[in-house]
Amino acid sequence: MKNILKFVSMMLVVSGIASLSSCGPETTGNTAPAAPTDLKIENLKDASAVLTWTGTAEGYEVVVGESAAQTVTDTFYTAMDLVTGTTYTWKVRAKSGDLFSDWVNGPEFTTTGVTAPSGLTVSGVTDVAATFAWEGATESYELIIGEAEAMPLDAKTFTATELTPETSYTWKVRAKDGDVYSQWIEGDAFSTPATVIYPPDAPTNLAVTDIDVTSAKLSWEGVTETYEVVINDAAPKTVNATTYIAAGLASKTAYTWKVRAIEGELASDWVEGEGFTTEDGDIPVGARVILYEPFDDCAGPQAPTSGTTYDAMQYTTPVPARLAEDGWSLGNNYGFWAAGLGCVRIGKLAPETHFVETPKLAAIGSTPTDVTLTFNAYAPTGVPTEIRVMVRTASNSLKEIRSITLPKSPSSTGYLVPEGTGLESQLYTVQITGLTSGDRIRFDSTSSSGERFFLDNVKVVAPEEE
Repeated sequence: MKNILKFVSMMLVVSGIASLSSCGPETTGNTAPAAPTDLKIENLKDASAVLTWTGTAEGYEVVVGESAAQTVTDTFYTAMDLVTGTTYTWKVRAKSGDLFSDWVNGPEFTTTGVTAPSGLTVSGVTDVAATFAWEGATESYELIIGEAEAMPLDAKTFTATELTPETSYTWKVRAKDGDVYSQWIEGDAFSTPATVIYPPDAPTNLAVTDIDVTSAKLSWEGVTETYEVVINDAAPKTVNATTYIAAGLASKTAYTWKVRAIEGELASDWVEGEGFTTEDGDIPVGARVILYEPFDDCAGPQAPTSGTTYDAMQYTTPVPARLAEDGWSLGNNYGFWAAGLGCVRIGKLAPETHFVETPKLAAIGSTPTDVTLTFNAYAPTGVPTEIRVMVRTASNSLKEIRSITLPKSPSSTGYLVPEGTGLESQLYTVQITGLTSGDRIRFDSTSSSGERFFLDNVKVVAPEEE
């Protein structure tokens, strides 16, 4: 009986031990892996670093800075493409199947070398320009725009002014300290817009002065070199100045005018000046001025004085723009002088090439009209000089009207300038009949080779229109 009790007792003990054993922890593979330990930085360089730790897991995830997690099976990770001179944080956790340990932060580290630029911006983009800027701790940088070569800079900003319109650009910059460089940092790409060309500013401060019988001085202010002026409804006159002498106007006549600035193929808006009316002047009752040319705005660069030979004076060539635009034709031996002697000089050498011809007398109209021609003339030589007054008809034929012999100069030597405004004292009048709007009046000389004369204040007067 005792033996039976002992056996039962032993069985109960064994059973209890087995029961206790079945209540202990189970290792079924559902337990998270242990977190890594002993995190370190090794082999730190300007653009990379080796991150190490201790652990027994089958794998690990590593995060450097703001980058995405990277999975490795070793207990180290080489972080590449880092920015030089930059401080980074990092962390790692163990991985076993779908289970992870807690994240463990590693020690911060700073890459070696020059700190790369930051805060890159591009602004002020136009069709041909853009301004680039950045922040940095060094004084020297290199900038690359598009496919261009690197530009060394000692500033944290640069304005490019020779970009191409309607073009996309990339750009990047890096810091430089001696022979050490940071990494290239790319800025935001941008595109230049198409070129927009704006017209010039319109003229301002228009004024009319020096109004007389047949002319007026028009002036304005502007910033361009070229302008167009319209008198009444006439064709525009191109002017390379901010003044224009409106000559050849009719007496006792009201005029309107306007001007605009020209720059290349662009023009400003027209600006209208104040209207004006030419004076009565010494014009017979019932007459009107068809043409008047004083040549005053055609003065040359050297002002003559009494006793100065005209050969010593400078003269302009070719025909001044204003005269050409008004329709005057001049031969190849002429000059325009200042000091009250703005006038044309004519020579004999060859009548077919040494002459002055007025514009077509368009104001006359198609009906044949009798006109009175007046002009001043002076021969600055020691011998008489003969002037021919001719008409070039609409059919291009020449008809001589009158020959006038100018008295010889008071001086027997040299070609002298008359005293003061001596041209005005020698006024000549010629009656011409049957002119029409297509005719021109021509002046030349039939004197011996080498003779000269001055011509000024050419005026054509016709009866008023009925």
